[in-house]
Amino acid sequence: MLNASAATKSRGVALFSVHENIDYISIGCDQESPHSGTMYVGINWCILLNVVLALWREYYKMDEKFIRSYTRMSERLSPSEAQLDTKELPSQFIILNDSTFRRDFKKGVSIMIESIIKDHASAVFFLDKGARPIAWCIREVWKKKYADTPMPEMRFADIGRRDEPYFDQRVAQQQNIPTAEDQNRFEDTFGKDVFSGIVYVIDDKFDTGCSLTRARKMIAAANPHAVLRDMWIFPKWSYSRMPWSIHRGSTGVVEVGDITTRRITRPRLDEIQEKLWNMFDAYSASPVSDALEEYCRPRYPRLQEALNSAVMSATQYTENQDGLTPELQTLLEAIKSFRLPVLPESHSDDRTKKDFFFSLVKSWDQVYEFLKSIEKMSYEFDELILELRRLIYAFEEATVGLHQNDDGDTYDSQVIAAVDQYNEYSDVSKLRERERQLRLEISLLANEI
Repeated sequence: MLNASAATKSRGVALFSVHENIDYISIGCDQESPHSGTMYVGINWCILLNVVLALWREYYKMDEKFIRSYTRMSERLSPSEAQLDTKELPSQFIILNDSTFRRDFKKGVSIMIESIIKDHASAVFFLDKGARPIAWCIREVWKKKYADTPMPEMRFADIGRRDEPYFDQRVAQQQNIPTAEDQNRFEDTFGKDVFSGIVYVIDDKFDTGCSLTRARKMIAAANPHAVLRDMWIFPKWSYSRMPWSIHRGSTGVVEVGDITTRRITRPRLDEIQEKLWNMFDAYSASPVSDALEEYCRPRYPRLQEALNSAVMSATQYTENQDGLTPELQTLLEAIKSFRLPVLPESHSDDRTKKDFFFSLVKSWDQVYEFLKSIEKMSYEFDELILELRRLIYAFEEATVGLHQNDDGDTYDSQVIAAVDQYNEYSDVSKLRERERQLRLEISLLANEI
């Protein structure tokens, strides 16, 4: 049994206990209670979370906007809301395809606009890239519903924690302390006039608080008289990644290590790809030759065998099922024609071996897309799904030399993330199409606010 106590008779709550079977909770009452200090009530997880919320609000005086984040989390657990995700989604929502996310996003934007108007904010800083879609939505809603109210100055600043693989994550926690050089560049970029009055700093998600802390310090240093407010929509545990982070490039900008981001162009992506390419050896747990010879080559036959099983399964479904849709036929044919990159010879140079690993991870991503597409189909594809999952596991085994430490334990690999990003940045037109799609979906949400 887990116990948390706060003996404060005047507030009417003396004990809060969560029992291991989660069938009930006990809430201690004051001495005037007819239940001699304890009552038992039926509970589900939603009620439990709301009780915790009430206690934290009472005893720790949590900030109101943080309370709203907890409230949204409890609403997320509501069975009626969870059922919405099982319904067929509108075809126009491809990136923002989670109905609960869309609901929370709209609520968050509405609260932000109301707060900005109420405070007569002079400027709003959106932390790039995460808060850029929020800015798009605020602008559209403002023009539609608050056209008679002057819109504050809106700026974008890349002054938060770096999320690109080629930035050293080991110093990420220290980045909330801006350097003198950063401060000078910040003031040179934005000047000081924009920091007068009430200034809002907005992010999409509260994680470590590093981004918001860094932003507040830089703005306060530029103008100590500025009154700062910060807001965000999603708490740390709500989503592991934002949709625009999963769909890389959908915000239309890239980080270049400066105070501001830059529009996506082929030359800028080339620069980033070069950094990612050069960081391969630094992130890899093994030299590229060792990763190939000691780990990948011995496991490659198993990888090929897993692919053959998946291809055979796809072939059987093609032959045995009638009435396949054109989309499904195309998908099955893509699986049947899928090929692994050719394993390089042992005497090949390191660049050839690195090229191979980049292609191998790209193939891994393709198989994962196959799996996601198959799982969405209405047909029964249990066997093919199982084979594709086995194939994904075989990919992980074949690349284990890139993300394995001396003790043999695997962990989330930055080198795989870097290679993924390198491959995604190969097609500019695809990234621009993602931006157009996200802007369309944000516009649809703005019309619903």
